[in-house]
Amino acid sequence: MIIDTSVVIAVTERRSPTAITAIGALGNKSIRSFVVEAELIAGLEAARRSQMDPADITMRESTLNTYYDLSERPVSLPLDVLAAAFGQVTGACSSHHLRLGQNDRWILAEALSLDVIGSVQSWLRYRRV
Repeated sequence: MIIDTSVVIAVTERRSPTAITAIGALGNKSIRSFVVEAELIAGLEAARRSQMDPADITMRESTLNTYYDLSERPVSLPLDVLAAAFGQVTGACSSHHLRLGQNDRWILAEALSLDVIGSVQSWLRYRRV
C-alpha cells in the first residue's frame, strides 16, 4: 500500500482517529512514494523559507520523519516503466472523465508499477464504489 500525503498529515498533524486506525490496520510498513516524500519535503522547505513559526516547522519535520517511519523505499523503478504507467493512468482518467491531479496520477502510476494495484481499471472500479 502507498499512503497518500493527506493521510500522513491526517495521522501526524490532525491526529485523525480514522486515519490512525487505518494506518494501524496495515500491520506493516507501506511503500514509500517519491511523490508523497517530495510533497512533504516541499512543505517543510516552504515553512523554513517563509520563516514560519518554529513550532510549525517542527511539526512539518515530525510529519516527514513519521512518514519515513511508516514507509520503506521500494526497489527503484526504471523511468520507462513509471512513464508508461503514468501514461496508462492519465489515459484511463481521461477516458473516464475523471479529474485527478498530476501528483495523484504519479502516485497511482507508482502503485501500478509496483503491483500494489492490479490495474488502473480495478482502481477506477474500486474508487467508484
